[in-house]
Amino acid sequence: MEFASFYRSLGVDVTIVEYLDHLVPNEDAEISEELERAFKKRGIKLLLAHKVTSARTNGGSVRVAIEPRDGGDAAEINCDKLLVAVGIAGNTENVGLEQVGVTLERGLIKVDDELKTSVTGVYAIGDVIGRGLAHVASAEGVYLAELIAGQKPLPVPYHATPACTYCHPEIASVGLTEAEANAQGLDIQVGRFPFRPPGKTMAAGEYPGFCKFIWNKGSGELVGAHLIGPAVTDLIAEPTLAKTTEVNAESLIYTMHAHPTFAEALKEATEDALGHAIHL
Repeated sequence: MEFASFYRSLGVDVTIVEYLDHLVPNEDAEISEELERAFKKRGIKLLLAHKVTSARTNGGSVRVAIEPRDGGDAAEINCDKLLVAVGIAGNTENVGLEQVGVTLERGLIKVDDELKTSVTGVYAIGDVIGRGLAHVASAEGVYLAELIAGQKPLPVPYHATPACTYCHPEIASVGLTEAEANAQGLDIQVGRFPFRPPGKTMAAGEYPGFCKFIWNKGSGELVGAHLIGPAVTDLIAEPTLAKTTEVNAESLIYTMHAHPTFAEALKEATEDALGHAIHL
């Protein structure tokens, strides 16, 4: 998504072939749909529920064969460059792990809750143990350094890991999606607020997107937050703090948010979840 967005900003014709039904399928469904609308408006061609069956070079170009995932007529795309994005793999090969007895599972280093490997005195963090985010690896590194130093650090809050996609519009999320919350049988309150009304959004000319907050109706704790729009990869820090420290919905509403800012949308979305919205 990031490279597609970047190249389109440079005026390049971009086609995205996605095997699943939506872009960014790990995000909340409403976020995926909003991104698809925004990308289409920018002129990015989307082929959802399609698969690539082959790719071959032809002089200075690439011929990519595609077909609908669930059956249908095959087609071919002729392009200058083909970018294949199928996930992240830990760099664990040919570094001597097997020789010293470090246990691997599906190419990743196996660790316990304290990030210890199968070899005494050897620890592992980050991509090589299956975490795919730089800020997670950084948190693990700090935790591990304090643990080795004999401190009693708090465990890494994996349940409150922010995820960011640096495309345009930006995407950021933390916690459960609405579908995941419903699947767990949680009693939730969901609020939304579009980025169009806030004054700073108007001044910046950044109209697409919205904030979506999911709160536990009984406890008031944050279940999940899902943002798409301007500066949301920075704004996600506030709901991540709420998720980490168990700030409830009432506390977030009570907290003044400066005007005009993008952050006002966070407060407004929470007010909508509790039925207190006055600016929708």
